[in-house]
Amino acid sequence: MKTRFFLCFLACAALAACATPVTLDLEEHDRPFDESTVGPEQGIVYFYRERAYAGIARSMYIAHDGKRIGALNNGSYFAYPADPGAHVFSAEDGLRDDVSRRLLVEPGETYYIRGSIEFGFWDARPDITIVAPEEGRAAIEGEDLDYDTLETE
Repeated sequence: MKTRFFLCFLACAALAACATPVTLDLEEHDRPFDESTVGPEQGIVYFYRERAYAGIARSMYIAHDGKRIGALNNGSYFAYPADPGAHVFSAEDGLRDDVSRRLLVEPGETYYIRGSIEFGFWDARPDITIVAPEEGRAAIEGEDLDYDTLETE
């Protein structure tokens, strides 16, 4: 009886793992983001996710004050022009509560937020971390990341 219950439990867990979101269909760009398109009164927030084998098929949406502004697949980045002031950025994959970070944006400044997939006991979850400008710039310029954005309708 215990063996049947355990096998049934494992089968249910395996099916639940198959229901997780996969790579999102994002619009790819041939050129990197053009910072000259952002006015001097705004800041730029780069979101990136380095290439990693673990979590390769998982993606995450990025939201600004509750509205989706982009998404990160494995090995991708996008830039978001932000007005000065306090902002809340969050990452979510549609399965659980968002993880959020607060950022104070100043005009003309550039910020970097690294997205990653963190693994727990049963499943993986999205995470975002505000990183130093040197670390973020090096990752975007040196990792050969794809500049992707959400497709526009």
